[in-house]
Amino acid sequence: MFEGMMGEKDMDLIVKMKFGSHLYGTATDASDIDYKGIYLPSRRDILLNRVQKCYNFTTGGDQKKNSPDDIDEEIYST
Repeated sequence: MFEGMMGEKDMDLIVKMKFGSHLYGTATDASDIDYKGIYLPSRRDILLNRVQKCYNFTTGGDQKKNSPDDIDEEIYST
C-alpha cells in the first residue's frame, strides 16, 4: 500500500526517486522538488482492467510557476 502526498493508494510502490534539476545537479535556490516512481497495481485492478497509467500530484497550482517549497510527483504503473 502506497501512502504519499497523493494519499493512500492500493498499489505496491517499486521505486520513487528525485527527478529533474535535483537529479541532474542543476538545482538552484528557486528549484522545486520533482519525484518520479513506478508502482505495481493490485491484482484486482489488473483483473478488472482499471489500472491507472499514472498518478500525478503537485503542491503548486496550475496557474502559477512552482516555488522552491513545491513538490511534484508522477507515479507510473508497470
